[in-house]
Amino acid sequence: MSGGEDFTRTCEGCEYIRTEPWPVKGSYSEKTIAFRCFAPGKHKGYHMGTTYLLPYVPAWCPRIAQEKEVI
Repeated sequence: MSGGEDFTRTCEGCEYIRTEPWPVKGSYSEKTIAFRCFAPGKHKGYHMGTTYLLPYVPAWCPRIAQEKEVI
């Protein structure tokens, strides 16, 4: 399944991650936090999780590509 994803970390702390209120029908609070990635590229605005971030950094992340170029 490894296509370049990084399962050793999450996107927590990334400057491209933004939070926004996310309505949840039938929930106690009726709103929770959604995480979206606004990194440049075709995945801009991608939903990265509700309440919690995805447990990995996706392969399309531009920061992963930059790190590979440095190595």
